[in-house]
Amino acid sequence: IQFPLYAGMFGIIRGSGLSEIIAGAFVSVASPQSFPLIVYYYTCVMNYFVPSGGSKFVIEAPYLIRAAKTLDVPIQGIILPYAWGDMTTNLLQPFWCIPLLTAAHLEFKDILGYLLIPCALSFVVVSIGIYFFLL
Repeated sequence: IQFPLYAGMFGIIRGSGLSEIIAGAFVSVASPQSFPLIVYYYTCVMNYFVPSGGSKFVIEAPYLIRAAKTLDVPIQGIILPYAWGDMTTNLLQPFWCIPLLTAAHLEFKDILGYLLIPCALSFVVVSIGIYFFLL
């Protein structure tokens, strides 16, 4: 049921002109040097609203790519931070471990505290990596 909703979001963003408005907002707050880091932080937040990496990129690609082209940022300057932002926050909403939790007779609340530490560490390490290697 979620994927038709994502397709609808994509259609609204693309067809309504919202894509240009959001891209303009990114361009107004970012520089070519800061854009990859902004994409990383933005993707970390957006992963809570659209938890599917591929579907999320379909929704976000029109305005992220437009903003990257406007700022003359190469495409890898947004793809890598996008992927890392998605992976970082997947530590906090780990759909990947649902079968393991079921097999171990655990609930999500039983492991959340343990996942906060690697998520925080990943956030710091990836932020530093993007700053020094992509900017």
